[in-house]
Amino acid sequence: MFRGEIFAYPLFLQNDLATKTNCKFFCTDIMCRYWPYLQKVAQAFPEMKKLTQMKPFLSVMHAKGHSTKCEVQWGGKNQTGAGTTIGEEVEQVNSFLSRVALTTKYMSKAARVDMITLHARGWNERKKRNLHKYLSTRYLKVSKN
Repeated sequence: MFRGEIFAYPLFLQNDLATKTNCKFFCTDIMCRYWPYLQKVAQAFPEMKKLTQMKPFLSVMHAKGHSTKCEVQWGGKNQTGAGTTIGEEVEQVNSFLSRVALTTKYMSKAARVDMITLHARGWNERKKRNLHKYLSTRYLKVSKN
């Protein structure tokens, strides 16, 4: 990215995702502003019309930062079929990996890469080790609801 969050980035990702998978939902932290843009693009370029078939929603964390009207209209918890995903999986990993910033600041590039790799592998191992607990908890919660 060279210019921050512009609509061309999520448009490219959504289009790429739509051509490779059968995706039903599209989650981004700028959905309330991106979706009207996408509808204009789809009018101008009919080949993009397929992208408007996906259900758009804001991630839970970003929805809390938007206005109440925006949170209700675009929030993932209010989208039928979206489940209770938070939509912030990548930001959770980045938050975890940011812990190594202070300890790796003065390391050589090779040592920094090794340290970040160790932390990323640790994250993956913990996720794998606790997956059965997480899935059973989610299953019970969904069954109850």
